Amino acid sequence: MNTSLIQDERGSLLPLILGYLALLTAALTVAVSIGQVATANALLNNMAEEIVLSCASSVDRSTYYSSGELTIDLESARAVARSAVSAERSNLLNGISVDAVVAKGSQVEIGLRAKTRLLTGQWRSLSAHARAEVRVNPVG
Repeated sequence: MNTSLIQDERGSLLPLILGYLALLTAALTVAVSIGQVATANALLNNMAEEIVLSCASSVDRSTYYSSGELTIDLESARAVARSAVSAERSNLLNGISVDAVVAKGSQVEIGLRAKTRLLTGQWRSLSAHARAEVRVNPVG
């Protein structure tokens, strides 16, 4: 056997470089996916905050005018939430839906669900909750 071929070191760095490139690609994919999920989650939380503030304007006026008590009209709040979600468009979030709208007295709480697609092609489910309360500031 020819020992000069066995002792020849040309090309010995190629497998090492390819291995490092594979590790670098995997690390970048994970880092970008984590950033994407964090960004999508923040976007969904902001969306929930915005929608719950809109829902808080659904005060039951007849109860307020008759008794002075602030209560949220649940059906109006649900309609506002559904309308707001249907108007939302996002490149990061797919399938945005209203999970729940709960009204207790002057407080309203909303839950949203959505999915985001990662670089690997997998889908990640996200959820967000927000709460708001209506208050009247006395004049004088």
